[in-house]
Amino acid sequence: MSTEIICKNYIAGEKLREIITKKVEKLGKYFDEGFNAKINLSENASKKFTMEITLKAGNSFIRAETTGGSQYDNIDVIMPKIEKQIVKFRGKREPKTGKTEFLFLSGYDFETAGLPKITKKKAVELEPMTPDEAIERIELIGHDFFAFLHSETERINILYKRKDGDYGLIDLKA
Repeated sequence: MSTEIICKNYIAGEKLREIITKKVEKLGKYFDEGFNAKINLSENASKKFTMEITLKAGNSFIRAETTGGSQYDNIDVIMPKIEKQIVKFRGKREPKTGKTEFLFLSGYDFETAGLPKITKKKAVELEPMTPDEAIERIELIGHDFFAFLHSETERINILYKRKDGDYGLIDLKA
């Protein structure tokens, strides 16, 4: 297991780093093999603190984020969130080993598990346009994301609305 703590507009003290590392290490009980943890700590202009934890185990990613009055409060809020996601997406605990089974990799039945399922399918024709034109389109249709064919690179791009109100752009490469 490796843990990486990244600070943006925030300086984390040694005590906070130790607490975060110790709590993240406890998540090892859910994995047969090791995992990597990336923790982003930041402070915004309104003195709110954000903590984001991203775990990578094999080809799987699990992420949780919370914002609050202090990073110490955030760690107490985010750990149950991340544990819930691990249990939800990794399957049921095996009573013999106490480790989580990777059920979704071996034919996990999402319908009987009560997890969300696809209820609507839609085919769209990708139109060539620039990212600025895509921003205009996403604002017109009122969606959170929009897929389009980038007119300059001729690659599929996905434009999405971020929580801060700005936009993100995903450039898909084959």
